Amino acid sequence: FPCRATIRMAELAKERYIPVVICMQCPPDFMASVGVPQSEWQRALELADLIISGRDGYYQMTGENDYINGVKKTYEKYLPQYGCICTAGSDGSLWVTADDVIRAKAYSVQAVDSTGAGDAFLGALLYSYFQMAESKQASIDFACAVGAMKCTLWGPRIKVSPDEVKVFMAKY
Repeated sequence: FPCRATIRMAELAKERYIPVVICMQCPPDFMASVGVPQSEWQRALELADLIISGRDGYYQMTGENDYINGVKKTYEKYLPQYGCICTAGSDGSLWVTADDVIRAKAYSVQAVDSTGAGDAFLGALLYSYFQMAESKQASIDFACAVGAMKCTLWGPRIKVSPDEVKVFMAKY
């Protein structure tokens, strides 16, 4: 959890006009327990163009019991260019921007192992939105599908093609 390295890399990316995505996979209480000062992770969020966290992360960052309000409050505090995304398990995901709250459904699958599902979600989101220039709605839907697909497999990784994801999405 090297926040200083994250901050420096984010500063360098900003200088080069590269979008900075900060994924708060570990909520603030965990960060504190391993010695990361609040000022460091807050600085990283100040540099973010896109912030991603789970419900607990947004709750701990804002004190809001309703995660949707927590995401909105985080967006209003940091104003990341591309918004804030919350992965919310069985509630799906949402993407808050200045203009919209975009929701994506959770896929009901027979889960065998959720290890790596968040990483799969993040990778799919970045691929769909930044590489393929899909809309926010299409990108978050795609990411939720890949995360759900990952949960149907043992182990921390998944390798699927965009066509395989589209077939999966069509089933639901």
